[in-house]
Amino acid sequence: MQLQDSIVKSIESQINAWQHELKEIKAKAKKEIAEADKAKADAEIKHKMAQKAERIERDIKKAQNKIKEVQSAGSDKLQSLKKEVDKWLH
Repeated sequence: MQLQDSIVKSIESQINAWQHELKEIKAKAKKEIAEADKAKADAEIKHKMAQKAERIERDIKKAQNKIKEVQSAGSDKLQSLKKEVDKWLH
């Protein structure tokens, strides 16, 4: 159970970091849009922000699914999941 909790905490920590990064990206994009001169610059900024946000949102969803997998895994599968998660997060 400790290994399972450790893996879940690692993933949850990464989710929190991604959510923080997502907020920063959205705030930065909003600021840049406010400062942008014309529609072309706005569109480029919106597109870049949307791409980054989509990537982070996919990562968060993948991490949430991985938590479910870890929580339902038997002890025989936890070591391989830990290696997978460590490789993925680092």
